[in-house]
Amino acid sequence: MNRLPLWKLTRNPVGRALYDRVSGRGLQFASLELYRRPADTDEGTADSSATAGDDSARLEFTVHESAATVDADVPYKPAEADEADLLVLGHLDGEVVGQVFLNRDETYVHELEARLSIDGAYVWRLYVDPDYRNRGFGAELLAGAIAAVRDRWGVVDLYALIADDNLPSRRLFEGHGFVPESQFRYVRVGAFSKRWQSPSQR
Repeated sequence: MNRLPLWKLTRNPVGRALYDRVSGRGLQFASLELYRRPADTDEGTADSSATAGDDSARLEFTVHESAATVDADVPYKPAEADEADLLVLGHLDGEVVGQVFLNRDETYVHELEARLSIDGAYVWRLYVDPDYRNRGFGAELLAGAIAAVRDRWGVVDLYALIADDNLPSRRLFEGHGFVPESQFRYVRVGAFSKRWQSPSQR
């Protein structure tokens, strides 16, 4: 089934500001799919991932346990970073070009306005600077995050929540061994709210 690229409406500064304003006025809706990457798979690890395009341009990674104190120009900091156990930064020629947060066992999901228990690690806010997109750095960053999880927390399952219509993220995570497991939906209109989970239809 072809889906409209609705994700593009909120994944830019203007769209995000509008979304936040509507949400602040008491209207919230989310439809997300929970992806799981089994601990026993090696698909899409740092050793097996490759950069699309220029093979000589590879990211270097730094892993930070105190994300709020990172002295770097990153878009998601410090409020959201305070909720992360780890922040992985991708560097190219000394410049930060991407980042991803990692939580262990529990995380707060803004879109669902709820805490989610995770039996493993949770990957969220994977971001690549627009000037460096379509060069394979998103795949490198995700592989770097998987490597950081194994280094800090051992071989555990990894999870990610991805919006139904966010096809680029779906392709990226599926290419790294993540498979859809269940569907989360949430709606809030004023004081009324409902949240439910069902098995994945894919």
